[in-house]
Amino acid sequence: AKFYFDDVIVHRPYQNHLIFPKQEIENRLIWITIHAQVPFSIGASKYIVDNGIGARISQCCPFYRYDAHGKRQDNITDCGLEQFRSHYCHSERSEESKPAKKKSRSFAGAQDDISKEDIFHYVYAVLHNPAYRKKYKLNLKREFPRIPFYEDFWKWAAWGKELMDLHINY
Repeated sequence: AKFYFDDVIVHRPYQNHLIFPKQEIENRLIWITIHAQVPFSIGASKYIVDNGIGARISQCCPFYRYDAHGKRQDNITDCGLEQFRSHYCHSERSEESKPAKKKSRSFAGAQDDISKEDIFHYVYAVLHNPAYRKKYKLNLKREFPRIPFYEDFWKWAAWGKELMDLHINY
């Protein structure tokens, strides 16, 4: 998808230059709506999304962000990664919930296996969970989502990865 993204044409570029500094760079992002009069919506994209998604009140949470020099940085902090690792460090993973394509990882300790990409996918799955959306319906209309620690992190991460792949590449 080609588009024209320049300050001369685009009136309000917001922080898109920190997510997609050049057209050639792909990134993944989760977009959400937070508004009292609009139902909570969520989606994923690998391109800049129109601010009109979600009735002009969408916010994007990219996997990467870029500094002024184009250097890529993880958008999930090391502190966030450590919180997930410390929470799930005593969790044992069942054979069927192990990621199939991550043979280079050691499956001995779950805390060492969790990556920032796994967390990104986990979050996407949780935000699509109907029970989560029902329980936090009022909160999702007025504040940024908070992500709970569900049992079986790996199952949620796998669901999120599959769902994101479907939403981005369908």
